[in-house]
Amino acid sequence: MSIGRRVVSCGFWLLATGSAALLVGCSGGSDGQPTVPPAQVPATVGASASIPGALPVSTPSSAAPPATTVAPPATPVATPASSAASGSSAGGTAYFRYENKRFKFAFYVPDGYKAATPPVDGDGQEFDSADGSASVTGSGVNNLGANPGTSLLTPAADLAALSSHYRANGDTVTYQAVDGDIVAVSGTTPQGKIFYQRDVVYSQVLYALVWSYPAAEKARFDAIISHTAGAFVPGPDQAA
Repeated sequence: MSIGRRVVSCGFWLLATGSAALLVGCSGGSDGQPTVPPAQVPATVGASASIPGALPVSTPSSAAPPATTVAPPATPVATPASSAASGSSAGGTAYFRYENKRFKFAFYVPDGYKAATPPVDGDGQEFDSADGSASVTGSGVNNLGANPGTSLLTPAADLAALSSHYRANGDTVTYQAVDGDIVAVSGTTPQGKIFYQRDVVYSQVLYALVWSYPAAEKARFDAIISHTAGAFVPGPDQAA
């Protein structure tokens, strides 16, 4: 993925931000973050990374989730190590699992969503709902600094860059959090969409899951966001 190039039609940009860079989605998410228990977070993230995002912007030091939490996601089922559909169900919604061959991450997608044109560098994939009103994108990007053994972004720097980017686009950031290696930002757009971005920031790689859907359908999407965020499986901390 190159600086300033959009990879998928509603997916990720890697943008220069002073001396740093950030991976962002054009939109996607939830303005009330679902709580994901520690058992649902990959062990490599650390036991403290217990939520995909739950801090009111006005009180960023608080660890309490918002009142609009939903049930935790179901544990994902095992699937073959390739990009393929596999049955899974949670909260009455059926899912298939996408696995990325380059960065080795995986995430669940609601049945009926169609894959957009994939990026040429194979770093992720966007899936769109049948009516085009919602999308989910998973992506990986190398997080290598200018000097050997250094990282381009820390979790705290990633959160600051994401929040700044969304606000610069005219969006309203309603929740943000850093919990171990997990970063989450959510809010609303002037176009009536909810965005939700959940990053896993490792020393060599940054993984991201980005949702976008109509704010009017928040109640229906709460459980979907909770399941896909909690079941997201980052790849290894190894540049690809």
